[in-house]
Amino acid sequence: MDYTTRVIAFHGLFHTIVCQTDNTPCPLLALCNSLILLGELNLNLRQGVCTISEKKLIERVSDYYMTKATHKVSKIRKTTNKSVKRLAQPIQCKMMLTSVEHMENSGELKLFEQLGIKVYHANVVDPKEEELVRAVGTNTFDTLLAGLAAHKAKTDVQSHSPGSSQVDESASSHLEAVDWELIDDFLSKNHTQLTAYGIQSIKQQMIDKNETVCALFWKNHFHVMLQLHGTLLLLQNTSDQVENPIAWQHINDVLDSSWTQGNDYVAKSVYFRGCRTFIIYPNMNGSSALVALCNAILLRGDVDLSKILDCNLSLNLAQLHQVVFGAKKTVSYTMTPEQWLVAVGCLHQHVDVKINF
Repeated sequence: MDYTTRVIAFHGLFHTIVCQTDNTPCPLLALCNSLILLGELNLNLRQGVCTISEKKLIERVSDYYMTKATHKVSKIRKTTNKSVKRLAQPIQCKMMLTSVEHMENSGELKLFEQLGIKVYHANVVDPKEEELVRAVGTNTFDTLLAGLAAHKAKTDVQSHSPGSSQVDESASSHLEAVDWELIDDFLSKNHTQLTAYGIQSIKQQMIDKNETVCALFWKNHFHVMLQLHGTLLLLQNTSDQVENPIAWQHINDVLDSSWTQGNDYVAKSVYFRGCRTFIIYPNMNGSSALVALCNAILLRGDVDLSKILDCNLSLNLAQLHQVVFGAKKTVSYTMTPEQWLVAVGCLHQHVDVKINF
């Protein structure tokens, strides 16, 4: 398999990262891209080359691992190659819902740890919800999911055939004391497998440990996550993002259900100073501060929104970011793209303005 690469600006430098193809849940790419952004790994591609083979990626990571090894190289070379090869396939991480760090350990996850990349998940119960914490106990997400399905099947059989117990109870036999109503409610409300408490916990841990980059395990995929000035951003590295100037997405946008539902904004054609342009209207979920900034840029004539819209009058948050990043004055500032994304992202939230009379 060959992977497409793209060059992005990160902390004032240009880095070549590897893109996912066909939405493959490849942990190898998350590990590679994390190390690349930290300046620990270089793909060493010839100028003009835009792809890299899976074999080469495995070699690069194995070679890097060997530089960190304290054992005799000859003894661990074969083992290292085997471990890194496993990262090229999907791996299962059994999440425990009590902490962002709690996952059943495996050789693959150990490799992340040994190379200095922390793996978190954000499917965590808020400890203030004491009844839910007791219901969850020390069970993993997969165990609860299977147990809930078995419980519902058992309940369904009993409701149709009172007194009958002809159902396989192996999945839930050791979970009889679990409050399934609470579990069902939690899993339904947090179907994205991201909780606000989980995200806040990851952010605080990364700040406390002075971590910049980590891997986020989310919906059986490994994502690269950046902590910048207390803001969490997800790396956009799918192959369809190669031409997109925006390399990062706010984690808040993922948590926000309005983002996952699609487009929040509408653009309408108007005439201004004798020229046809667009202005943007937010819906009830939209950010008026960000819209005001975008409209000022559009009316000034800095950005031609028709090129972004491509005849589609509905916009999402990423397209509003493109308006800001496309403005003439934006490029004259020395902030990095990540810092710009944090700054613009603040305008997507509620803005508290203190007026001086």
